[in-house]
Amino acid sequence: TCSDLLNYMKEIGYSQVTGTEWTFAGVFAMMAFIQYIRADFEGASQSAKIAYDLSENEANLSHKLLALLVKTSVLRGYGKSTEALETADELEFIINRNKNFPFFTPAFVSLKIQILTDFGQTDATEDFLNEHGIAIKEKITTLNEFAYAAYARFLIIQYKLNDAEAILAKLY
Repeated sequence: TCSDLLNYMKEIGYSQVTGTEWTFAGVFAMMAFIQYIRADFEGASQSAKIAYDLSENEANLSHKLLALLVKTSVLRGYGKSTEALETADELEFIINRNKNFPFFTPAFVSLKIQILTDFGQTDATEDFLNEHGIAIKEKITTLNEFAYAAYARFLIIQYKLNDAEAILAKLY
């Protein structure tokens, strides 16, 4: 595992390298993701910060995007909606400037819908949904189903239960 690799690096005297060398950004980004899935939010937050900091000097943006995605999710989980929205905005800026990350976009769209919904920003949420082509009559795929799950939650909060039910019935 990633933590085993880092422990091994520490044992052989290379622990300082892992926290300063950009090539370890991917290890920390994956650790953050795994820790988040395992509900270790503190560990995920720390690993995401390290991954983000290390990825500043890296040409490959995928590690930075994953770190930001995890950081935004952790902040939302801690109820820090304002900081989560700020981080989501940074994530959106990077994704919009670099359209070659289609695998991050659905996860980001889902997360941003959830954050905007948490804030009760109905108009902003609807604008965001329209901007990303999320609508009741659009096709739901395995790639965009997370966004539709968040959309269904938004509809439930808006008391549009029939629409939410129609979407939920189509999810994979």
